[in-house]
Amino acid sequence: MKYFPIILFFFLLACQPAQQSTEKSTPVASTDFDDHHIPSITKVFDAHGGYDAWRKMKMLSYNKGEEKTLTDLENRKIQLTNPTQTIGFDGTDVWVTPDSVDASRARFYHNLFFYFYAMPFVLGDPGIFYEDLAPKELLGKEYKGIKIAYGDGIGDSPKDNYIIWYDPDTYRMEWLMY
Repeated sequence: MKYFPIILFFFLLACQPAQQSTEKSTPVASTDFDDHHIPSITKVFDAHGGYDAWRKMKMLSYNKGEEKTLTDLENRKIQLTNPTQTIGFDGTDVWVTPDSVDASRARFYHNLFFYFYAMPFVLGDPGIFYEDLAPKELLGKEYKGIKIAYGDGIGDSPKDNYIIWYDPDTYRMEWLMY
């Protein structure tokens, strides 16, 4: 019974209508995930349990009010369900059922909370560029920072930038600027 939600998730993904896509995705070798990490981001990952441990995890599930989210961490396929609709991401396309929501809004919403819940580890994905920043004082404490930028064609909002500010002694991420 405990595997029922996982089985249901993949069953529902398999039942969605096939959609044509002109984009071809290229699989990324797992070594590409950490070949581009700079030492400071690696220390932040280590302070939160380690990037290798994160990569070994298979699924992330959480509830936000009546909304339930299930994410396959290996391929980032997502299913969100609430009392009125289901939103899914099959690895290429976002779908909504019943077809009552603007799909372009669902495209941005489907992984919005996942992205923040999975910090800092989602900042280790391929296609990300890092820049160490000068220390900054926030609320009377000095933090070190890392700016995160994305390569062309990475994600739905490649022009987005993040800055994480971490404790220089513990390397734990304490602030996130978007």
